[in-house]
Amino acid sequence: MKKAALSALFLIFGVAVLLAIFKKASDDELTTPHYPLKKTLRYSFEIQNTSVEVFRGGSIWAYAPVLQTSFQKVDGVTVSGAEFEVEKDHLGNQTLNLKLPAMAPGGRKTVTVTVSLAMSDEIQPQSDSRNIEFLGSEPFIETDSPEIRQFALGFSEKSPLELATTIKTTVGNHIEYSGYVRENLGALYAYREKRGDCTEYMSLATAVFRVNNVPARAVAGFVVEEGSALLSSSDYHNWTEFYDGQGWQILDAQNQILAEKQDQYIVFRILSGQGDEQDARFSERFISPHEQLRIRLI
Repeated sequence: MKKAALSALFLIFGVAVLLAIFKKASDDELTTPHYPLKKTLRYSFEIQNTSVEVFRGGSIWAYAPVLQTSFQKVDGVTVSGAEFEVEKDHLGNQTLNLKLPAMAPGGRKTVTVTVSLAMSDEIQPQSDSRNIEFLGSEPFIETDSPEIRQFALGFSEKSPLELATTIKTTVGNHIEYSGYVRENLGALYAYREKRGDCTEYMSLATAVFRVNNVPARAVAGFVVEEGSALLSSSDYHNWTEFYDGQGWQILDAQNQILAEKQDQYIVFRILSGQGDEQDARFSERFISPHEQLRIRLI
């Protein structure tokens, strides 16, 4: 009798252990990000030594897609035409340190970057541990402005997605698209002047989220519909990401896109939360300290 009871106890214990293992595996499956879609991006830089002196070699820096967001994950980066190193920051931004060889006066060189991406068309979970970085005022996102605060506090929606729906419509109607503007004009300019390009739509939308205590960040990159694409400088775009409680959702206020076509939006730079990294950070595709070089994305 005792043996039977003991056997039953061990059986119950074994079943409980197996159920716990299966539950943990199921929970891990639900919380582990999945990126089932594949994309390949290529982009090239034409570099010319415009001086009458030999360029003796040195580094320039170009952006690669952010390592991982709620909709993308970088599987690999290759570069032809230059040796390179990948530098990462605490936000997951990736910068390619392209090490150029010597170039004769008037010499030209092409450097091509190829990126393999895994994408998802459904939001994947990301930690909220750094969200405090995306709630305050910063250059071009002037949440401490009384005008911005008065405008933003007129939104009374309860959830982040409800707020985003109203921001999409209100900010989209408030700003008139003026065509490409080289300078970064910011949220306050967009509110006062009611005009701008994608950067101003992004800045004002980001500011409204933050005033309403929803973490939001300004991002830059490319919208790529196809599975493979050759990127062009004219395709460069800015939009907003906001934290919806699970991950970073997309709002493109200029194009009236909210929580759709997410697998087409490739983030190359999380612009917010970097302090005074550089004033022109919203529009740069590369950084060069060499005055004798002319560089363009082709």
